Amino acid sequence: MLGRLAIILLLPWTLASAQTTACAESPYVIRAAAAADARAICQGAVAARRFLARQDIVSARRLRIDVVDRLTASDQVHALANYDPAHDRIEILSLHACREHPAGQTLFGEPLGPELYLSLAAHEMAHAIAADRFRVSPPARVAHEYLAYTTQLAVLPPALRARVLDRYRQPAFEGLSAMSETLLALDPAVFAVKAYRHFLARGDGGRLPPELFDMVRNGSP
Repeated sequence: MLGRLAIILLLPWTLASAQTTACAESPYVIRAAAAADARAICQGAVAARRFLARQDIVSARRLRIDVVDRLTASDQVHALANYDPAHDRIEILSLHACREHPAGQTLFGEPLGPELYLSLAAHEMAHAIAADRFRVSPPARVAHEYLAYTTQLAVLPPALRARVLDRYRQPAFEGLSAMSETLLALDPAVFAVKAYRHFLARGDGGRLPPELFDMVRNGSP
């Protein structure tokens, strides 16, 4: 979830024992105590980068991804991950911490395993890569989340994605103006599926709608 900066001087204790790993095929660096977490996050970040490159959305920004047991942003207590645009930094809870978190025991109705875990990295990476593509300020939150959730679902293995879509049978958004922050807050999984189905239904070879990047907060283009 795209969050605002929280000025906190003490980093989570997890980082004290973290190893720094360069993520291959990308300008990203991952700090994680568990090598398995670092591998999954790297896979998710690279998958998001490839998906967005097919949309002609690219960024050479160097990003640091910290795997922690608790997010430092004090307003993100219900989140599993957070992108800090002021410092080009992403925080993601470790897989163990996610499973202990009330919001992380399942994702899209599925038990949280490595494949869904890497999709969290893809979601936050989409926020980061596309941040400069928005042509208005501040951009609509629903527009940012449409992009991030579409990326997140796109990088899932086909069989897992099919189960998610079968579980949530809500139709696609009729248009971008049909998106609402109320639905996003009340049921982000439904918002995600409706956004992804809207993306699939566009009939232009799987392209993100260009008008997405002109949506202002609390309004349409």
